[in-house]
Amino acid sequence: MRIPRDFTADLVVPPSGAVDRITSLDAWLRLKARQQLEDGTSAAIDPQRLSRLLRLPTPVNEIDAALVRALPATRAAIARHRSEGGAA
Repeated sequence: MRIPRDFTADLVVPPSGAVDRITSLDAWLRLKARQQLEDGTSAAIDPQRLSRLLRLPTPVNEIDAALVRALPATRAAIARHRSEGGAA
């Protein structure tokens, strides 16, 4: 499935590493609702399952936060490596 442009910004982590969890979740749920399974039915998540998923602990912790903050420097290092002829 192709991701419409209006959803892309909500799903991609920006160079700043700042992610709005609610906006990302909303975009993901809207895309799931558009997705069709092999039998032609919707892949939308029903309210009962969504409620169960939202009660699960989130994986955000200090390590995850540090990884997100490091994304700009990591991307810059990869770009420098590529510009010097290195393979990524």
